[in-house]
Amino acid sequence: MVALRYILRHVSSRFLFLALLPVLAAACSTPPRWPHPLTPLDQLAWPVAPAFAPCTPPPGPALPLLPPQTGRLRVENAVRLLPAGVVTTLDIVAFTAGGVFDPMAQGTLTLDLHGRGDVLEVSPLRDGRAVARIRPAGDGPVSLGLRAGALTAVSPLVAYETRLPVWELTVDQVRLDGLAATPHENHRLPARLTVDGIDYDTTVRLHGGTSRDYPKKSFRFDLAEGHQLGGRRAVILRGEWNDKTLLRNWLAHEVFRQGTWLPTPETRYVHLRPNGRYYGLMLQVERIDRAFLASRRLDPEGDLYESDPPLGGRVGDMTPLPADQYAVVYDRHAGAADHAHLRRLIEEVLTLDAAAFEAALPREVAVDDLLVYLAGMAVVQNHDHVRKNYYLYRAPSPPRGWVVLPWDLDLTFGHLWTEGQDVLGEQITTDADPFVGSLIAGQGQHNALIERVLAYPELRARMVAMAHRLATTVMAPGALDARIDQALCGIMPDLAADERKRASNAEYSARLDEIRRFVAARGAMLRALR
Repeated sequence: MVALRYILRHVSSRFLFLALLPVLAAACSTPPRWPHPLTPLDQLAWPVAPAFAPCTPPPGPALPLLPPQTGRLRVENAVRLLPAGVVTTLDIVAFTAGGVFDPMAQGTLTLDLHGRGDVLEVSPLRDGRAVARIRPAGDGPVSLGLRAGALTAVSPLVAYETRLPVWELTVDQVRLDGLAATPHENHRLPARLTVDGIDYDTTVRLHGGTSRDYPKKSFRFDLAEGHQLGGRRAVILRGEWNDKTLLRNWLAHEVFRQGTWLPTPETRYVHLRPNGRYYGLMLQVERIDRAFLASRRLDPEGDLYESDPPLGGRVGDMTPLPADQYAVVYDRHAGAADHAHLRRLIEEVLTLDAAAFEAALPREVAVDDLLVYLAGMAVVQNHDHVRKNYYLYRAPSPPRGWVVLPWDLDLTFGHLWTEGQDVLGEQITTDADPFVGSLIAGQGQHNALIERVLAYPELRARMVAMAHRLATTVMAPGALDARIDQALCGIMPDLAADERKRASNAEYSARLDEIRRFVAARGAMLRALR
């Protein structure tokens, strides 16, 4: 008994403990038997993953080795890697002969791109500073000549052809910079967003929870009435600063989109430019709302709730709450304002005795949808979904039951939350509990829905079989390599130029290798489960 207590206390989330599950279950109680027929797995609506066009990305992000700027006028932008054909704002600074900022420098400033683009606008040099707008052309080195009276300079630049959608944001720069001073107050700024030459009137605010404190922000745009971008009025761009690869959220969404039939947000990378200055590589993530449901031919008037509890408050673990807490923990996006149907699931269905629960579950919950959701989370190793960061959807008809939808998948592919380092820890874990949410001898994180469903050995085994399928298809090492290569072929120059990302260009390849090693080790761990 002492040894058993030690195991429960110290290794409950490790593979050794998982291997003991059948022994522990038999020793503690006789598990319930699932009384309903199950559709053979190969007859479920598994999607066919798309083939990828051949693509060989560069070996790693790296900025071109530019010669130093010469003369007493310099481009302040440190990277000097500019997208061709895109209007770029340059900040020009004057220096003394000794290399010190010269606030006395004045005069008319001229720029010369020597036929490699257009100079659109140049402000006079005042108090040692000027602003210019240029549109570089071609692909490769650009020599920018600067002159202001007796002051001359040459600034080497490099133009590159971006493969990403370029989003231009026109907004008061001082107020945009000021959002960082009060990041959690949801200040909205009027702005104009330009995508593919089309202007959208919008407001912009910071997006996310703890990520608002990161150096690289995430943004939400709420387009004006009558404006839609890709069929959406609410648009989210994530900075992904906590993930040094900037790939985990995108990859995990791809696993769910390409490997399961669950409605999953579309994601794509974009190049964001507030006021003509490159902000960074951003991930556009489709918001789950009525428009999302309608685009999947789901009833937009159904019940849709997001588990988004406030930091330090009650959590969304599907256990009963005081009536006034449901709106706090489960943000309503559609459906009953009083959370009536969700409360019924939590307070009545999930608290039924075994016999009544077995009869009710197939009517109340889309069981295979829940199992494939849990299988996907097990494969990408996401523990962040147990008490928050998921959506619940229930269509009023036909009566298919509640479905859990994936959301916010950045804490995956080896990264886990820790009390000491929060989400910024560097340790890679590959053998964390695939059944997280189901308490084992009172240990671990708890979610009442997951707990009740995985109490049945047949359903647990079915979830494991689904995880095996995902691990050998969309999460097979070769498939993930091809998917990563496709991403890098599209984002590499923009990734290299992103000064706000958390990883340096020099370490980026090593961070990618961590994902590849995780995929191989996680797959082996899941294959050992039966």
